[in-house]
Amino acid sequence: MKSEKFSISKYLPILLLLLFLSFFAHLGNLPLFDADEGAYSEVTREMLANNDFTSALLNGIPFFHPPSIFLGSGCKRKNSRTQ
Repeated sequence: MKSEKFSISKYLPILLLLLFLSFFAHLGNLPLFDADEGAYSEVTREMLANNDFTSALLNGIPFFHPPSIFLGSGCKRKNSRTQ
């Protein structure tokens, strides 16, 4: 009885197909960002533009969803990157 040698090239296309399908199967099911992330960054930008870190405004309207300290920490990070 003659035994065959194992050859990866024989199973490589199947392995690559399974890897491709498992990697891209759920792509797009989850959002890339939270829905509020754009609003948070805009409030942070307005805080920096107005140099007012105590009141959170979104398009000139008071924005009370997250605490101002949370948004102020974003201003600190953003301001340190621009300098």
